[in-house]
Amino acid sequence: MQKNLKLFLIVCAVLSLLCLTGCGKYVSSHSAIGFVHTNHAKDADMTFSSFSGSEVFKMQVDGEAGGQIKYSAKLGNGAATVYYDTDGTKKELFSVRAGEDADSAGGELVKGTLYIIVETSEKCENGEFHFSIQ
Repeated sequence: MQKNLKLFLIVCAVLSLLCLTGCGKYVSSHSAIGFVHTNHAKDADMTFSSFSGSEVFKMQVDGEAGGQIKYSAKLGNGAATVYYDTDGTKKELFSVRAGEDADSAGGELVKGTLYIIVETSEKCENGEFHFSIQ
């Protein structure tokens, strides 16, 4: 009986470790206050009072290559860089600093999974980020 219990505990520990390692290529890790985010197949948003760390959005690009990411962003304080990955390579999409607004389109998309990664280099405040696939 004791041997079965030890085996059961070992199996549970291994499964727990596997679950904690994450299922995606990129993992969100942040500290935030007043953080609201949505993530759909073709668009994603995040707003916050305070945010530091990274947030990862996963979207789906259909059809042929050549689409772009339409984005807008603004920050009251801090600095953030936004990256994207559609082909296994993390590339910078844009950066935004305190008091700046960003509103444009960019990136070269290929069919498949699109990751958008928002990373801060410092504590950011009063931010809004919006992304959609064109």
